[in-house]
Amino acid sequence: MMKKVPLKWLTLPLIALAVMITSLWLFLLSLDANNFKPQIESAIYQRFGIQLTIDGPLNWSINFNGLPSAALQLSDINAYFADKSLAQSEPLFAHLRYLELGIALQPLLNGTLAVDRLTVDGVDLNLQVDHQGQKNWSALSANNNQPLSDERSLENETISESSNHSLIDFSLDSLRLSNIKLRYQNDQQQNFQQIHINDLKAHKVNLNGQAFLTEASIVYQQNPQHLSPIELKIRSDLSLMGLLQTSPDYPRTITLSDLEITLAANSNKAQTISLQGDVNYRLNDHAFVFDNFSLKTKHSMINLQINGVPTLGHDRLTPTIDITGEMSINSENIMAEVSGIDHWLGQESLFNAANEPPITLSLEAIVSGQLDAFSQRLSLANLQASLDETTIKGAISALIKPNEVTTFSSLLDIDRIDLSRYLRPSKISEKTELAQQAAAKTFLNTVLPLAVLDRANLLLTTHIDTLIYDGITVSKIRSGVEVNNGDIKIFQVTADALQSTFDIDAKLRRDQPSPPQLTINASATELDIATLLKTLDRSSKPSAVPLIAGTLNLTNDWQMTGRSIAEWQTSLTGYSKASIQNGRFYADNIEQRICQAIAEIRQTKLSHAWPSYTALKASNLVIDWRRGQGKITDLTADLETLMIAGSGTIDLSALRFMLDINGQVIGTHHVSTNDNLSDPACAVNAKYQTIQWPVSCQGQLNDAEAASCYINRQRLSDQLIQLAKQQAKTRVEEKLKDKLGGDLKQLLNNRLEGLFR
Repeated sequence: MMKKVPLKWLTLPLIALAVMITSLWLFLLSLDANNFKPQIESAIYQRFGIQLTIDGPLNWSINFNGLPSAALQLSDINAYFADKSLAQSEPLFAHLRYLELGIALQPLLNGTLAVDRLTVDGVDLNLQVDHQGQKNWSALSANNNQPLSDERSLENETISESSNHSLIDFSLDSLRLSNIKLRYQNDQQQNFQQIHINDLKAHKVNLNGQAFLTEASIVYQQNPQHLSPIELKIRSDLSLMGLLQTSPDYPRTITLSDLEITLAANSNKAQTISLQGDVNYRLNDHAFVFDNFSLKTKHSMINLQINGVPTLGHDRLTPTIDITGEMSINSENIMAEVSGIDHWLGQESLFNAANEPPITLSLEAIVSGQLDAFSQRLSLANLQASLDETTIKGAISALIKPNEVTTFSSLLDIDRIDLSRYLRPSKISEKTELAQQAAAKTFLNTVLPLAVLDRANLLLTTHIDTLIYDGITVSKIRSGVEVNNGDIKIFQVTADALQSTFDIDAKLRRDQPSPPQLTINASATELDIATLLKTLDRSSKPSAVPLIAGTLNLTNDWQMTGRSIAEWQTSLTGYSKASIQNGRFYADNIEQRICQAIAEIRQTKLSHAWPSYTALKASNLVIDWRRGQGKITDLTADLETLMIAGSGTIDLSALRFMLDINGQVIGTHHVSTNDNLSDPACAVNAKYQTIQWPVSCQGQLNDAEAASCYINRQRLSDQLIQLAKQQAKTRVEEKLKDKLGGDLKQLLNNRLEGLFR
């Protein structure tokens, strides 16, 4: 049977506890908390050079929940720098509305103020950079060792002495921060940022490396006028080792285990990003590890395994971090992610992802690089990616330097990509002709976004096996691009398209304030002309017969200036050289036109049908471009029974041409294109084969039916008059002109008998 415990043995501990609580209460009542004001102000001043004014009273708070505990409450605290007069009108460096310090009881009995709990509510911290670049926190440690004035001398050195203790043993049983606003405003760079800690709480905070759970809700804002803040929620087991330790030899680390971060943008279309994983960062040498780290959005996921290993820098003084690791990206709708980034930045997106089919992306690569105080080099090697059904392999790297444009370089191999999937061809066929003209004019006169070249320096090498766009297939593309300081130093492309091989070498200079200058050297070999003209034709009309067919070899040397395609067209200067083999000129049959003129003079008729086109066995032309207009300075061609030479003009903007041709008969027994002998009705004596038969042609380059040729009778009349002078020694030129009129038969009968047989 259990013995009964005397009642006095139960009441004695209760009496002792009551006595202790009463003693603590009486002790705190006898101790004026306001006596600690000078100690607190002095400790802050000595350590940070910040001058405090505690306008509110200091009060004690006793909590009897469990073991008795005491807290010191402060309110309405203003912070200035010691070299600033309190009378100055400058904004406060910081203002604190309420502060509660949990006080350890045992040190307090010895007159020492030791904090084991901290609660802060309502802080405004203002960091400012003025127009001259002066920072309002530059004096943060400048006055650490200055003595206090007489009126602010220490009444009690206890806190000052305790501040010299090692910070290794710093700990708080609980930490609670609420309504903390940190503002940064740079008037020199017109930059503003604000961090608002709505709530942050942690228990058993220490610097001994023991993990403690931390949770926080934070809002980040970049623009005070545009309310599009980013909300951040974080939860992690946080481990801190020697965070405030000044000794460089003491290990100082920050470890976040089971990290969970959620970022949400409060825009019209809210976007959310979540991060998970483990992070370890060592302050001593800046080594870090991202382990099992993932970033998730609505449509995508990025996985990272990254190690940052410190090494000696090139000068053996600057620390360098070597980065190694792996990354993978999987996105079910990359365009939606791009649109989301635009919304994160507060910009209107160029893409309407909701109305487009999703574009999938997957990527795996080895991550490497180097980080130091002067530059950051990052690269993705062994890159293997797929964009929808397109396979991409290669490497990408970036070089980032302070106050300099970022440099990107890449070497990519792409198997097959259909750009029509991503760049919608113009639906001009669905518009009226007037709407087409207006749309084309707007497009041509739109200022090109050349300023985008200022954002990055590029060195890109790309190989594409097959590229498709708007029905055009281009293969074996080899390109190299170098962009430096906003100029295109190198733009070289070779490719096979339209049954031809293209070679392009271009440069773009943007010397301000002069307009941009574009130079192009381009060539095409064995180009199918008919296919090219059909490609250039974007009209809504039914497909027309092209003007010219055949195989074209072409070289261009062009220079242009301007900020739009229209300005480039109107300023086009340079030359083009072309040769055509086995060609056909579908506008008309020049041989037939000349033969008809001969037959008309001979008073005979053509004996058989002729094809509707001109067969070009070989032809050459040179175009001299001046201010957007092409002048054909040298045109030669071999036909079946003629040699032709001439000149003309060409207008690429309207796709129109004009030609003045002289045809010279070279024989009468050549086999024509229809495998029959040339028509005997247009036979000419060899003695008179030097006659130049003038023909004029004009029309559209992309429509043979809109083009035509005709005998230039005025020029022919002038030539025949000269021949008449040679045959008829005595004739009057004016009389002959009166008789010509348009009736060449009468001229032949009266003055040119025997010229033709």
